[in-house]
Amino acid sequence: PVVRVEAALILAAIASTTVGSAMRSRPSLMSASVRRVGAADPMRSARLPSLMSASVRRVGAADLSCLYPNDWHDTAMMRNDLLSQVATLVADDLLESATPKDSLALQKHVYVDYLQRFARKPEDTSALLIAEDETGQLLGCCHVGVALCGIDGRREKELRPSKRPAWPAPWERTDPFAAFFASKEGIPGLERRARLSGLVVSGAARRAGIGRLLVAEAEALARTWGHSSLLLRVEERNDAGLGFYRKLGYSVPAGCAATPGSRLVVDRWGTRWTVSTHIPLQRVL
Repeated sequence: PVVRVEAALILAAIASTTVGSAMRSRPSLMSASVRRVGAADPMRSARLPSLMSASVRRVGAADLSCLYPNDWHDTAMMRNDLLSQVATLVADDLLESATPKDSLALQKHVYVDYLQRFARKPEDTSALLIAEDETGQLLGCCHVGVALCGIDGRREKELRPSKRPAWPAPWERTDPFAAFFASKEGIPGLERRARLSGLVVSGAARRAGIGRLLVAEAEALARTWGHSSLLLRVEERNDAGLGFYRKLGYSVPAGCAATPGSRLVVDRWGTRWTVSTHIPLQRVL
């Protein structure tokens, strides 16, 4: 009995010591404090890239040189490392792929599309801009080009009616190219305009000024091409994108409204373009 009493006293002492230390280690409301995390906070600077360390450069022919002939038709062969990173960024952060399988399908489509755009077209009409940090990590990208389009940003093939007009009878044809040139008429306001599209920033690098840096570089490039304004189209449901561009001074052109556009999606048959509503925005440079 004496041994049992002593053991009980020892267990009670241990329990009281553990509870006391736990109560002492628990922070009290009087010792807690609240502070605002600023840009100079070490945790924030370690998580977000600094605008001073980010740089924007234009992807040239030298960056797309390590290609193979079957890259043009075999979408499974994404051999260019830089273009593969861009395709992954666009598929995951811009097109918002739901599954890894959907992401891979979108990456293949974007890879070949960008390859045909920026490896073949003249450099004075199309450019791919990428933002990187000091270690070479990809933070964001966009592309700017010159296209024949209306004031609302829709290109010629989007403005033309889908139904082809009736071809003239053989005895009414005076010139084999007459019907072709006649079909080019009837669309007022078509001009060669500078367009910005495909702007995307990595999720880990957002709210660090990377998007503003890409837009500023695109505007500077449009000025060097001799254009006084930059045009773009944003999906109507993209409230964050609309707010971002409006803060930079972009507004809906006079007489324009939301118009049908297209969006790349994935279904069980592969990638396809679906109809979505877009809002045109423009800024005078």
